[in-house]
Amino acid sequence: MEDVERFGASGVNGTLEVVPDRIIIRRKRAWMALLGQGLRGRKEIAIDQVTGTRFKNATAFINGYIQFSIIGDAETRRGALDAAQDENSVMFTNKQQPGFEKARELVELHREAARNAAPDSIEP
Repeated sequence: MEDVERFGASGVNGTLEVVPDRIIIRRKRAWMALLGQGLRGRKEIAIDQVTGTRFKNATAFINGYIQFSIIGDAETRRGALDAAQDENSVMFTNKQQPGFEKARELVELHREAARNAAPDSIEP
């Protein structure tokens, strides 16, 4: 995979941007996004704080989503209902899905790089 410094994907309720050290979620100002996530306009998540990624494929009739679990947050398990309201999720259509698949790959690559860069033990 090519070296990408910044990558963005636009979804139904926001835009996801992936950079080597963080994920940036920007909310659209459409009324559906405001109902789901409120007035939060931007959220940044440090790559080293991401503990997992949940990805649900879109279909022709149902939106998919990408959802990030982070250290200290309670994990949700209700699927699309939670993803629609979760500030750590972005929903996307079937046409938008390839961009989110690439974003997921980049997040995993950056997480792996962060793990490899972290020292295994702390020496005095």
